[in-house]
Amino acid sequence: MNISRRHLLLGSAGVVGGGLVLGWLKPDPQDRPLSDHQSGINPNAWLQIRPDGAIILQVDKIEMGQGVMTAYITLLAEELDVPPSRITPKMAPVHPLFQDPAQLTGESRSVASRWLPLRETGARARQMLLAAAAGQWQVDPATLQTDGGGMVVDASSRRASYAELADAAALLPVPDTVTLRQPEQFRWIGTSVPRPDVPPKVLGQASYGIDTRLPGMKVAVIRRPPRIQAAVRSYDVSKARGMPGVFEILPIHSGIAVVADGYWQARQQAAAAIGAEWELGPLSGVSTTSVKRERGAAARQSWAPCPQ
Repeated sequence: MNISRRHLLLGSAGVVGGGLVLGWLKPDPQDRPLSDHQSGINPNAWLQIRPDGAIILQVDKIEMGQGVMTAYITLLAEELDVPPSRITPKMAPVHPLFQDPAQLTGESRSVASRWLPLRETGARARQMLLAAAAGQWQVDPATLQTDGGGMVVDASSRRASYAELADAAALLPVPDTVTLRQPEQFRWIGTSVPRPDVPPKVLGQASYGIDTRLPGMKVAVIRRPPRIQAAVRSYDVSKARGMPGVFEILPIHSGIAVVADGYWQARQQAAAAIGAEWELGPLSGVSTTSVKRERGAAARQSWAPCPQ
């Protein structure tokens, strides 16, 4: 994970379906896009600001209830100077652009590893939008500011939205350095930001891995033994094999696999109908009570009173 922020963060800006795209540009030897459909809602980087006003953030860590999607939106919103509700999160696919060196979620590093990169992404985008407005109005960028709602404004009350400036900003070089907000300037970091992943989950609109459907796809479940390291002694599949939708039943190292057209046929029908006997294996006598007893005995043997 020893990769510099400079290499991790921003190497260039580009246009994908129109607009400003900022991203982490780890070289991609295969030059693969993040999507087969190159459009504004499928950016090839962390951030895309589209001419239609959409602000898209690719979330490259898995949202498992720990709030990483909300955290990333908050970090970006803080430095981009927009409300978090203006940002649309998208779960990033597996791709070399998001591997440093591996694309994984764990070790409680999701926020720590993106704390600066995402803030700097927002700050760089904001600075480029200010520069684009300055170029159009022929003024010094230092005389301009953003209003906290996705607009660039000047002292004479001229205003331009991020959407209007996105294409022009995409043609500008990415700043090498940016100034980030200090904690006393934070508007969103440290506040209670509504979680964008909650409404679709509550309303049953969220998609999970188990929802994936492909042409001809089968579903496999495992009838597992009652003990760890137990093995199949014998099994009877005569009843289960003839059930509708069942494709195959076969023993594996961890139990009996049932392959069927869907989860219901595999788990609730076929797997439940299998008659099985198990060799309980080396852990057959292990229980919570026996573990406590053994640990207690080991502790007593290793205990020695403190010298007087």
